[in-house]
Amino acid sequence: MVKQIIIAAGGIGSRMSNSLNPRGCKSLIEYKGIPLIYYLLINAKEAGIKEFFISINEYNINIMKKIVDDIKISHIILPPSPNGFEGAPNLFKKYLDDRVLIVCGHHFIPTKHFNSLIEYSKDFTAVYSAYLDPPQTISDQPRRTLIHNLEDPNRLRFEKVDLNTDTVSSPFYYTRNPYIVTKEMIDNVEKNGFKKTVGFFIYKHWEEGGKVIAVKSIMPPEFDYDHEFIRTKDYMDKYFLNPNN
Repeated sequence: MVKQIIIAAGGIGSRMSNSLNPRGCKSLIEYKGIPLIYYLLINAKEAGIKEFFISINEYNINIMKKIVDDIKISHIILPPSPNGFEGAPNLFKKYLDDRVLIVCGHHFIPTKHFNSLIEYSKDFTAVYSAYLDPPQTISDQPRRTLIHNLEDPNRLRFEKVDLNTDTVSSPFYYTRNPYIVTKEMIDNVEKNGFKKTVGFFIYKHWEEGGKVIAVKSIMPPEFDYDHEFIRTKDYMDKYFLNPNN
């Protein structure tokens, strides 16, 4: 059973406005006066996660320590990797079990989705989250891993595409974090010089015959821009009206 989570919370949100991101840390953007990472930690704890590994900018470490102390969770906090999101898991690899969750600290992830990822990990080596259509413009992130036959694990298939050059019918599902991955996949990111994400090595594992599944996400993907944060805020407004849905 997966009991550990790596939270990459070092993103400064340089593409966001100061009015929404006054601390220069996406994970500390507030919803109803509470930092987004607080909701993430609470929901992961409710899903049974026991050990929390958090990378965050040094000038926000004291704020982060207060948050984790309030929630009372077992944790290690370190400054972020110079290799960004791709490097965050390697900061903690000496503490890791064979498999671990990887998330972004500003991502609102309901307990229900954490539970689904963990449940599927009982039968599959690695688990993607699946989202419908790209959340950003093609020029931002043109390279995607598409998911075919999402509803049928026996026929599930992944495909690497470039939205700038390949013909892709919409709507489609594609992979993104949060992930459940192996420690070996994290090691492979470092061996490759941090040029590929851990999501790439999930795909390679599947390509080589490994057991990989994708779980349909009930929440929006993480955000980089103001309008994407508004999408998250709108989802949270609806979620807290009926959090059991």
